[in-house]
Amino acid sequence: MIYRMSMTRKPAFRVYKIDDYGTRRKIASLTGWKCNLIRRKILEKINMREFMSARNGIRIYELDEESAVKMALILKTVALLRNEEKIKVITSEILKMDRFEVYWWFSLYLKRGIRAISALSVAYT
Repeated sequence: MIYRMSMTRKPAFRVYKIDDYGTRRKIASLTGWKCNLIRRKILEKINMREFMSARNGIRIYELDEESAVKMALILKTVALLRNEEKIKVITSEILKMDRFEVYWWFSLYLKRGIRAISALSVAYT
């Protein structure tokens, strides 16, 4: 599996995975003012390498699996929040999580959906 993240000037983030057959499947996305709040922290802390950039401002990065799962958790959680301070706190807390905790929250999200993301935001803010 290959994991990629695209960033646009709008601002917008999209995290997706590409399987062995070349099929892309979106894992998470976020648009709007919330992207500007988390962009700087993400660029500093997430392990990614630039794959491609276009003249229209789209940048595509390759991620490892752990970083892709962290990004998906961040984007899903930030989409629910409206308070800027809580967005900053939850982003930094997810970035600090170790590998097992990240995978645990993501597997809980796959089982329980938005309820798990709500529990994550309540637990860490």
